[in-house]
Amino acid sequence: MDRSRTSDELRSGRIGRTDRLVIFGLDGTLFRTESVTVPAVQESFESIGLPVPNPDVILSFIGQLGSAMAQWAGQLHPDRDVDRLMAEIDKRELELVRTVGRLFDGVADGLVDLKSEFGALAICSNGGAAYVNEVLDARKIRQHFNLVRYRREDDVSKSGMVKDVVNHFEATLAVVVGDRQDDVRAAKENGLGSVGAGYGFGKKGELDGADAIAESFGRVPDLVRPVFDIIGRD
Repeated sequence: MDRSRTSDELRSGRIGRTDRLVIFGLDGTLFRTESVTVPAVQESFESIGLPVPNPDVILSFIGQLGSAMAQWAGQLHPDRDVDRLMAEIDKRELELVRTVGRLFDGVADGLVDLKSEFGALAICSNGGAAYVNEVLDARKIRQHFNLVRYRREDDVSKSGMVKDVVNHFEATLAVVVGDRQDDVRAAKENGLGSVGAGYGFGKKGELDGADAIAESFGRVPDLVRPVFDIIGRD
């Protein structure tokens, strides 16, 4: 394929059947989100005279819906325009994605290897369209993915999003790679295999239900293969 198809293009139609599909989260799995989200939040808070949040607090929201951070900010500072604050954070985050954003070590080469071996790769992210597309284009990894599934307003759960991805590929077997509990849950609820990104932003114990846990992205390809073997025997 010349380019990946996006969420909006996938509201109808099928991509085509594949025997094996690898579905990746983005934040904390491929992209070092702390390189952009922490400074974006801190700078935005500071710009309107609010105390700068601790990085650990900011990182706890990575992989969750943007509304979770907005709710937190609203409770913390009920006298402020939270919508304006969140818009400023989003704007600054996109700027930083283009200038200082980084992938985890080994991602570019690892995606090439996985695409060559399994043929079909997809992104399934809780991030919105502008953010996901900016990361893929700025970090030059879009070409590795047949499908990019970002969160839409009508999405209810990560499990539903993953199901949508699998259905569009008509995939026989699939493995989800992600760093948060909802990635593991989405895999299990759809009868798929899972590799936890233990190097990401999940808290201790979040990935306990994964079929395997990678301590660096470099280990992901070596773990995806046996997980496919496990689910292929079930």
